[in-house]
Amino acid sequence: MRNAGKTAYENSRKISQAMGLDKNVEECDKAIQDLENDDND
Repeated sequence: MRNAGKTAYENSRKISQAMGLDKNVEECDKAIQDLENDDND
């Protein structure tokens, strides 16, 4: 399920970046990082 969540955030990040929504890109980056850190636990 984490992979699906990560993929969703990555897709959202790409869309946000294309639209110039820097705050959303930052939020997606943080969420992706949090998911990656959870995978390392």
